[in-house]
Amino acid sequence: MILTDVDGLLDADGTVVPVVNELDDGVARLVRSSRCDVSRGGMATKLEAARRVTQAGIGCIVTNGRSADAVVRAVKDQDVGTFFRAKKVRHLARERWIAFSSKPKGAIVVDNGAREVLLKMKKSLLPSGIISVKGSFKPKDTVSIQGRDEKEFARGIVNYSCDEVDRIKGKKTSEIEKVLGRKERDEVVHRDDLVIL
Repeated sequence: MILTDVDGLLDADGTVVPVVNELDDGVARLVRSSRCDVSRGGMATKLEAARRVTQAGIGCIVTNGRSADAVVRAVKDQDVGTFFRAKKVRHLARERWIAFSSKPKGAIVVDNGAREVLLKMKKSLLPSGIISVKGSFKPKDTVSIQGRDEKEFARGIVNYSCDEVDRIKGKKTSEIEKVLGRKERDEVVHRDDLVIL
């Protein structure tokens, strides 16, 4: 439950949206700035929090914290605020930690081929599909994995530092040792350490 200074997510007419099944672009366009000087982050931040929670398989309510009975009504499943439906996905504890609890230290941008392989074939991320590297990370850090549009679609625990990934991007796995002088693993991010968002 997220308590705020408005009654929930408001539509274009200022009416509370009772249920959100999917946090898509249409919902994002409804975001308005909070009128309260003491609030933090506004509705956009609350939508991001709701997105993370619902992707973990947990429902979320955004409602007015100034209403004396808001929490009681929400717990009793009465009509209050905006309810964001949980996604029907089940992550193991480790996957949930990678996806939602560990903050990415940087990002790896991949080409369309690598994106398709990761999404549809559930394979590991190899250097050959990497276009660029952003941020600063070291081995065992969590990184965001993005497509050419720079939109995040996965997260994972990386096996190489940002500098090493930058040097081996676009290369075949057989070239890693030649470029770096050593090879820890073929995979930049192993499938077991990768979560599709």
